[in-house]
Amino acid sequence: MTALENLGQLIGPGAAEAFSEALIKAHEIGVQSARQFPKDEIYRWVCPVCNGAGRCESGERCLHCHGNGLTNDIGGWDPTECTPAPRPPAVMARPCADCAYRPGSPEDESSMTIKLPGPDEPFFCHYGLHRIGDGYVNTATMGELPLGAMLCAGWWATANGQPRPEKPFRDPGGNDRRADAPERAR
Repeated sequence: MTALENLGQLIGPGAAEAFSEALIKAHEIGVQSARQFPKDEIYRWVCPVCNGAGRCESGERCLHCHGNGLTNDIGGWDPTECTPAPRPPAVMARPCADCAYRPGSPEDESSMTIKLPGPDEPFFCHYGLHRIGDGYVNTATMGELPLGAMLCAGWWATANGQPRPEKPFRDPGGNDRRADAPERAR
């Protein structure tokens, strides 16, 4: 006897089917909500209309930035005259020695092995993540976001129109690698 048939005996077959459909719908809504949270929005500029105050001179909410003082829409303004948004605390302060955005890294576009993400796709720093072989694995995720991982400083610079790190990639060796990792990864 299936769970639906068992439930049908308790509350009636029509009610059991309706209840089952409601559960499926609730699950679908929950999955959709989980996919929508958290919203990935990275603001790159202080709002040029309200100068980051979130309010216009009249005291009303700024309609350009929706009152949060930050925006990505600087169309019509000279970018050299706009103020970049402050670096969020979840961005590494400086690129790691083995930052993927350093020249000569395995992920470097010039090596053509792996393409680095563009400015609209966040790239997380590997620092503190579990290293296995030639890659990194996070121990906790929310959707596709690695919990606790910080945004890569090299990616942040590139996404904000700043130059990539100048110093070449340097693999630190076996410092943060498992002893049983494949030989080429140590």
